[in-house]
Order: sequence, then structure tokens, then C-alpha cells
Amino acid sequence: MLNAELEVNQVALQELIHPDDRSRLDATLMAYLRGETEHFSIELRTNPSEGEPRWVLCRGQAIEHDTDGAVVRMAGTYMDITERVAIEDQLRASEQRYQTLSTISPVGIYRANRHGFFTYVNPRWCAIVGVPADAGLGMGWLRYIHPEDYMLVRNFWDKTISTQQESQIEFRYLRPDGRICWVIAQVVAETDPSGSLLGYVGTQVDITRRMVVEERLRQQSALLEEANTNLAKAARLKDQFLANMSHELRTPLTGIIGFSEALSQGLYGALGDAQQRAVQHVFDNGQHLLQLINDILDLARIGAGHVDLKLGPVLVDDACGEVIDLLNGLFQSKKQQFTYTACEAGLSIEADILRVRQILINLLSNASKFTPRGGALGLEIHYDAQRKEVQFCIWDHGIGIAANQQNMLFQPFVQLDDRLARDQPGTGLGLALVRQLVTLHGGRIEVESRVGEGSRFRVFLPQHSPLPILETLSSHTGTPPSHSPPTPNTAIHILLAEDEASVADLLLEYLGYQGYSTNYVGRGNEVIESVHHLRPHLLLIDIQMPGMSGLDVIAHLRADPDPEIAQIPIIALTALAMAGDRERCLAAGADDYLSKPVRLEQLGATIRRVLNTTQD
Repeated sequence: MLNAELEVNQVALQELIHPDDRSRLDATLMAYLRGETEHFSIELRTNPSEGEPRWVLCRGQAIEHDTDGAVVRMAGTYMDITERVAIEDQLRASEQRYQTLSTISPVGIYRANRHGFFTYVNPRWCAIVGVPADAGLGMGWLRYIHPEDYMLVRNFWDKTISTQQESQIEFRYLRPDGRICWVIAQVVAETDPSGSLLGYVGTQVDITRRMVVEERLRQQSALLEEANTNLAKAARLKDQFLANMSHELRTPLTGIIGFSEALSQGLYGALGDAQQRAVQHVFDNGQHLLQLINDILDLARIGAGHVDLKLGPVLVDDACGEVIDLLNGLFQSKKQQFTYTACEAGLSIEADILRVRQILINLLSNASKFTPRGGALGLEIHYDAQRKEVQFCIWDHGIGIAANQQNMLFQPFVQLDDRLARDQPGTGLGLALVRQLVTLHGGRIEVESRVGEGSRFRVFLPQHSPLPILETLSSHTGTPPSHSPPTPNTAIHILLAEDEASVADLLLEYLGYQGYSTNYVGRGNEVIESVHHLRPHLLLIDIQMPGMSGLDVIAHLRADPDPEIAQIPIIALTALAMAGDRERCLAAGADDYLSKPVRLEQLGATIRRVLNTTQD
């Protein structure tokens, strides 16, 4: 009966259970009845016929046995666990989603316990490090840290564990295949709701490509910095070369031009006609060589960006008239017919007057050079009101230029035809310099020419220059020696400081011829003592002096506590003729500045002007 009763009760219980769970119920119950389990416990769903299925926890225990020990009666509980099962289902679903995301994530993910031992790594972490998952668990992952970064990472983890703060680090793995992999890793502490530490979860991203790019950029930056350093050094060497070349070339020219001028003026006695012509040839060739040096240095300075323009209003008609007056003798000597076509009166442009003259002189001289004796040439001025630019058109009926050679016109040291080079002496620098000067003004130059018919060079200059107003180099143009009689100045005493003996001889002869009394020193460190001892009315000093530079001497004298010494008139001489020389000399305290080779007439005029100014 009891067994039957048990069977009936079991059947009754099954009626309460979801059909899909009844087989589990039977299996669990029979295992308990056979003594295979100590307790009877099972989670089941209720029968849908009783309403919405509910999850229940069934627990039971035998309370009566027959003589053979078989269970004849059980007592138990029947508890609703629907809410708990729902929560567990949600947790399982969440865990599954996390597992899926972790598996497919492009970011390496790892978890560690509170001691820093890895308990999980995702597939991406394994791909980054190049090892299977079990090789990274525990502290195994540390074996793959790059030796140079090992202590960095250990210290990072020790600090993270001690502070439990979110941290970030960049380091390298040395993979088993020998490759180096850069990663950026982040770690955050994982806590329970009460704030107790559970462990750590972190990510790591492969940044190898970024680090390679950054390293290349660093290398390129280093190369660029080295290149810039070399360029700056080359620029300094170029500046030094230009300064040295200017000094070394101009210094002997001072003697050539100066002594020929002195001979022409009769400093060494009267000359016959043949002698005068010979001296004039020496002077003219010296001036030609000086112009060549100036052109070479100008091109070099422009190429180095060391030529600025002294901009101001330039009356176009006046500038053209001055150039025509200067070259009129050249045109007449070749019996050439020159025509000037002016524009509207009062037309002006913003330009460097000296450079505009230089442009026109070069172009008109070229036109005359390549126009046969008795030929025609001219200068036309046109104004474009719409474009606000002035056109200078220099034309000639000369030999012309072949079309296939016109693109070489403005290259330095290029002459288009060997025969012309023999017939017409020149260096091929003029047009190259013209184009550079026109470009500096923000203008352009065009050429139109036919062989046997002549050429037209058109220079277009903007009426209003886009350039800031800056100081420029002085322009040096030669004029024939003057024969003006000397003015006695026996009461004026001049101290000459010059280290070049030939230049000193020339200047002392000229100053004596002009009636000045003179003294001479050849070293810079002797000048200050001589000034105190001699008390000259004027100091004529070269800037490139041994012992003490001329600039230092000038600055020292200007700071002298004796007013008579501090206010002595000073004229600076230099063979450098570089940009900023005049400004540096005047800033040091010089009253005026002359560039070698010094024209004797110009020197005399400057001395008189400085003495008159200081005496006033």
C-alpha cells in the first residue's frame, strides 16, 4: 500500500509539473530513492494548464522506511523561484554577450585577480602577443614583455595594484616569432557593489604601425633639422665668402682706380695727352671690373635673399631722363639715333630709384651694344591704368635674337653666340641681374626679337609695390675722373687708419694733395691711443682692421668721457659693401660711410661735408 501510495503521490506530483520536465523529475527522484543522492532537490516548471508556468524548487526527504529500508513516505517543500531564475537567465545572457564581444573585439582584453594574475585573455590579446591563451594566464604574460620594458611594466602593475587607480602605459612585447609589438594598455579596478576589490580588467591596442610612423617622422625631422643646420651653415659660409670676395676684390681695385684717378688729377705731376689717355684706359677698365664685381655680388645677394629695396616715390620721367643723360655719350659715340617716348607728366611708381636706374642702364647699354653704328634704338613709357603698372619698353634695330635662344637670355654667364661674345665684350650678367631686380619689385620682364630686325624688352613694374619699405645696398656707378682744383686745408688734421699699405699710400697722397695734414696707423688697437695723442679733426678708418675692428674702435671712441674725443668726426671705409654695412657703421657712431674702391673726388666731397656739418 505504501508503495502504491507513493506511486499515486508521485503521479499526482507529475501532474503539477511541466510535461518537458517530468522525465527529469522521475530520474532525480529515482536516484534519491535508490540512495544515489543524499538529498532530493530539483528545479522545475509548473504545468501550463495551471496558468502561466512558474519555476519552483522542489526539495524532499524520506521520513519513513519499510523493513527492507525502502522509502515509503517523503516530506518536502515546493517554493516559487521564478524571479531568481529570470535573474539567472539575464546573467547568463549578459555573460554570453560579453563572451561574444570579447571574442570578436579588435582590442585585446584581459582580466586579472586582485594580485595581478591573469585569469582570462581574449583571442585578440593572443593575436597581439602571438601566444595561445593558456600561455598568457597567471604571470605567464610577463615572459613576453620586451626586456628593455620589463621593469617599466612591473613597476606599472605594482603601482596599479597599490593604488587601484585607472592607469595607462605604452610598452613593447617581444613575440615568440621575434617581432616587436608596441601596445597601449589600460587597466581599471573591478569592484563589487560594496566597493570591495574583485580584480582588474584591461585592454591593450596594437600601436606598432603608429610607433613605426612616429619613428620615421622623428628620423625625418632629425634629417630635416640636420639639413636646416647644414643650410644655415652653408648660408653663413656663403655670406662669409661674399664678404671675403668683396673685400679681396675691392681692395686692389681701390689702388687701380684710385691711383689712375690721382694720376689724372695731377697728384704726381702733369700728364701728356698720350699719358692721359693711357690713365683713362686704366680707369675705365677698373670701373668695368668694378661693375662686374658689383653684378656678381648683387646676383649672389639676391639669390641668398640679402638684397632689400629702399622703396619710395619715383618720378618715371625724371628717372628715365637721368639714365638717358648718363648714356647719351655712348649713343653719340656710335652715332646712334636715340628716341625717347615719355608718358603722362607726373607719373610715379613706388620703387628703389637706384635699382630702377640700374635696370634701365643695363637694358639700354645692351641695346646700344648690339645695335650697329648709326642704328636706331629707343625707350618708350606706357601706363596701364587698369592693371596699375608702368611699362618700360627698350627697343633697338640691332642684330636680334633667335627664338630658340631667347629662353637663355636671363641665365647668368650666358652669351648667346660665340661670334657676338668675341665682337661684344661682356659677361652675360646684365640681363640675369635685370630679371632678378624686376622680380624683387614684384614685376616681370618680356622679350620679343627677330634675327636681323632687332629686339624689344618690356619691363612691367607695379605702380604701388607690394613690398615693405626697407633699406637697400648702395649702388656704385662709375663716372670719369674730375679735375677740380684742390682746396687748401692746411689747418685740418686727418688721422688715417688703414691696414692696406697701397691704399694708405694713395689716400695719404690725395689728402696731402688736398692740403690736409695727416698721420697714419695700420692697426686698430693703435687708433684710440693716436686719437688721444694727436687730437685730429677727423678720423678716416677702415672697418677691417687687424688688432681691433673699426666698428669696435668707433664705439670705444664714442663712449670716451672726453667730449672732444667722443665727438670727433668719423668716416668709415670698407671693402665689404654688404647689405647692412652702412647701417652698422652709422649705428656704431660713424658720421658717414664709403665703400671701396673709394673715388677720390667722392672722398674729398664727403670729408668736406662731414667737417662742415660737425663744425656747424
